Amino acid sequence: MAACQAALAGIGVLMAGARSCFIQAIRRADTSFVSPFWYATLVFAALYDMAIFGVVPAASRCWARRSSWRARAFWPGARPC
Repeated sequence: MAACQAALAGIGVLMAGARSCFIQAIRRADTSFVSPFWYATLVFAALYDMAIFGVVPAASRCWARRSSWRARAFWPGARPC
């Protein structure tokens, strides 16, 4: 239990440091240059989720809602998430 709490505390410190670095990057560089790196974290989070927990995201089901134009155009029979 103590090892798990220490790992979570370490992750919290790393995330606080990463957030601080991201804020400094936005202050120093153009936001249009920095933003793609921020959105890339979603891809890495999904990869880590697959590697560590074995969860595979269902992109065809949750990519767009049925009420949106994308879902009606690309997946006429799509159900909402």
